[in-house]
Amino acid sequence: MGALTGNLLGRKRRTSNGRAHRETWRFVCYLDRIPPHVLEDDAFTTRHSRLPEVECEIEAEDFAAAVAEAIRSLEDDFTHVRGIERLSL
Repeated sequence: MGALTGNLLGRKRRTSNGRAHRETWRFVCYLDRIPPHVLEDDAFTTRHSRLPEVECEIEAEDFAAAVAEAIRSLEDDFTHVRGIERLSL
């Protein structure tokens, strides 16, 4: 039961050699504006919405690492992440 609960919460899964397994995490980043470089990156898909938002699909060891990578990639002098919504576990 403990292993199942850990997987459902999105915690790191350990392989038989003890290293963390990388997973693909899907979530939405709500932005104050869409940065132009997002259109060239396969990890981000713009969503059709009245608000500026992008769907992210990033491989990382855990959800926090995926979010941190998205923020580093999206934010620049003119774009700021306003919120995150997780799409899948």
